[in-house]
Amino acid sequence: MVYTDIISLEEAKNYLRIDDDLTEDDNSIVRMIEASLRYIEKYTDVIFYDRDIDFLVQKGELRVYKHPINTDLSTLTEYTTERKGLYTDFCSDSYDTVDLVLNVGFTDESEIPQDLLEVAFEMIDLYYYGEKDGKPIQKKLSSLSMDTLNIHKRFWL
Repeated sequence: MVYTDIISLEEAKNYLRIDDDLTEDDNSIVRMIEASLRYIEKYTDVIFYDRDIDFLVQKGELRVYKHPINTDLSTLTEYTTERKGLYTDFCSDSYDTVDLVLNVGFTDESEIPQDLLEVAFEMIDLYYYGEKDGKPIQKKLSSLSMDTLNIHKRFWL
């Protein structure tokens, strides 16, 4: 799966009210779809499509905020795992630094939170029609969209 499997070019053009026969901006719109969904993933740690991600276990401990985790955690015999709401802890008796590969992200696009997709559509609209004023995207998003992102955010500093 790729980002345009989640929001297709046709869906984005329909949202932007662009006729199908107008194609000169198609590549730009695809980049806007990808940028919007990547931004939401980075902001929330909710991953839109499944992929393998390498994690570095240091001193036997790792906390994973990425969601959802698809890897069968029971197969990780050298680790104990504990899910605590917004994160999963991995602990190992080994104090070596080791790599842990986990498959994370939605495997079924119907399970993706629809409110996050609405935020993505608003972002695409801002990218396409928005002013080039240099403000970061989060300063341009509606308060409802920012609230939605914050509700789904899995890590707070």
